Amino acid sequence: MSFSPCGKFLAFCDGEKTVVLDTSDWQPRLSLSDLSSTTAMYFSPKSNFFCTWHPFKGAVNKPKPPPASNGNGTNPEETAPAAAPPPTPANSQVGKPNLKIFSLETMQLVAEFIEKNQKHWHPAWTQDEAVFGRLVGSELLFHHNSDFGKYTTKLVSQKMSDFSVSPSASPYHFPLTCQAEINQLMCGFIVIPNFKIRSRTRRFSKLIASI
Repeated sequence: MSFSPCGKFLAFCDGEKTVVLDTSDWQPRLSLSDLSSTTAMYFSPKSNFFCTWHPFKGAVNKPKPPPASNGNGTNPEETAPAAAPPPTPANSQVGKPNLKIFSLETMQLVAEFIEKNQKHWHPAWTQDEAVFGRLVGSELLFHHNSDFGKYTTKLVSQKMSDFSVSPSASPYHFPLTCQAEINQLMCGFIVIPNFKIRSRTRRFSKLIASI
């Protein structure tokens, strides 16, 4: 169960559907029967968007049925070599999108993604919703004006483990955390004035076992 920041909407999942209620009259504005297993929900800072997440399920390969015989005990397909399946890209993700984003103005689905990690599952918007960031593997993608189909800037770091958004107005600050070495973290932030990235970093050593 989750309230929107403005208090206008209340969302919940009852195991059968995901529902968004309007608190002014407690009537449903969204009723999503295809989202019966929603485990996380999020409203954008200005309550313009509603996001849902459920555990990712990969595609299941069904076994191929045995070929029919031609009547004389032989298989006609055995006379010709079977065609090799097309190669699958190493970075492809097979399965249905499990991160859904809905516009609360139109009450329509506006974007969907595959997101296997629940820790950073929802986009992190700035307070004015002018920019949002998404951590996708080792890439931090920045989008402008809720353009879900195209990112404006990309930051790549193989050891990036966390990020957030400061509540300040423009210029926007995105604090980052990266694993620099064993028991050592590198913290910094990305500043985006006019969507140009400048970084400031600092290393911190800490005995993990003592935390």
